[in-house]
Amino acid sequence: MSRRYLLALVLILSPMAAAQDRSAGDERGRILALETAWNQAEQTKDIVALDQLLHSTLLYVDYDGTFMTKAEFLASIEAPDLHPT
Repeated sequence: MSRRYLLALVLILSPMAAAQDRSAGDERGRILALETAWNQAEQTKDIVALDQLLHSTLLYVDYDGTFMTKAEFLASIEAPDLHPT
């Protein structure tokens, strides 16, 4: 009897585990898509796209430790001497 119970439990939980794996994969894909969009917008200096991608409360820390608000970050992207690759 306990073997049947275990088998039933496995059969019931298997679709749930598969759904969780798909959900995690969907989230990973969405995160990668957003990261790609951010990188592309930064490379092309597309301030409108960056403004839409980034939350208004963004606090950005650059590679050298420079701390910026969203407005400061967007202004730094617009700087003529910045050439992101």
